[in-house]
Amino acid sequence: MKRLFLTFLTLCLMCTPSRSSLEATFREGSIALNDGTLIKRFHYGEVDSTQKRAKNHLSTEQWTVVTADSQSQGYGLWGRAWESPIGNSFSTFCIPFDIKHMRHVSWIPLFAGLAVADTLAALGVPEDKIGLRWINNVLVSEKKIAGILVEMALEDSLMMLRVGIGINVDMTGDVLNSIDQPATSLRQLLGITLSSDEVLPVLTSKLKDRFLAFEETLSPLNDYALKLLYQNEEVVVREGEIARDGEDKTVYGFKETKGIFLGVTPEGFLMLRPALGEDIIVSSGEIVPRVDYDS
Repeated sequence: MKRLFLTFLTLCLMCTPSRSSLEATFREGSIALNDGTLIKRFHYGEVDSTQKRAKNHLSTEQWTVVTADSQSQGYGLWGRAWESPIGNSFSTFCIPFDIKHMRHVSWIPLFAGLAVADTLAALGVPEDKIGLRWINNVLVSEKKIAGILVEMALEDSLMMLRVGIGINVDMTGDVLNSIDQPATSLRQLLGITLSSDEVLPVLTSKLKDRFLAFEETLSPLNDYALKLLYQNEEVVVREGEIARDGEDKTVYGFKETKGIFLGVTPEGFLMLRPALGEDIIVSSGEIVPRVDYDS
């Protein structure tokens, strides 16, 4: 595959002295998109979590992105550990979001999934093999390649979004086989070795495009439905039972429900038809990977 996807994007990194052993090889720079937009980038060699570190780099004026070569405490939905070996792409995009659109915020992880799907296609993954598993996973041929985590905080009249995206870039078959569900990587799919620095500009551009389109329509329902996996099939939906204390939250249990997945509502919520009782709407949760249950 020819690497032509960087001809319209440039990745600019300016080295600065390291701040600590945890932040070795810290760099500040920018990602320049083809429309001239600059996205401020803060890159760490190793970090506890880009989601946590992003709290130090929020801006009400512009997008920023925090990236790392590896994470020691990477986490996903409900605080579950996220495998974070060197060679993959770990990024958290900090996005100011007008609070007047708060009722549409449930779409953020879904359109971020579309942006990842766009990125994979631009890098050479066959588009018809890419699918989205509600709410926050991107699959290729039903093997997980990426996950998304959205967290937010109120700042004046803005919601400060932290959109974390992890993509398996350079994982080998041996490492993938150690994961608790079917997984793949760009290395496995494309047969070439890409770096996270080659993936990031494409991802940033696609996420920005999807965000601008989302601001216009406030619902990417039609596009999302085309990529959505398991519609009209039996699935298991898992919901976390959460206790909140400000921004902190503790998951103390889970509830699982089996039923027919009817699709998503205009708000991006999951619609499920259990064997008994009325249809239910799930606003936050996940479709359980099929390896975890008997379908």
